[in-house]
Amino acid sequence: MGPLAIAAGAVGALAIGRIAIANAVIRKLRADEVEIRTLRVQELEVGGRRWPGPETV
Repeated sequence: MGPLAIAAGAVGALAIGRIAIANAVIRKLRADEVEIRTLRVQELEVGGRRWPGPETV
């Protein structure tokens, strides 16, 4: 039972850390400052629509 509790605590700590990072990023974006060193995006959605949109031929 001990290892399970440790694992659950670790997962919770990771989740809290990610939330803290996300909140810091949102605050920085709201301040009209954007600083990105590395960004890898597999899929992007802007305003509820996939971006870039489907190519029209």
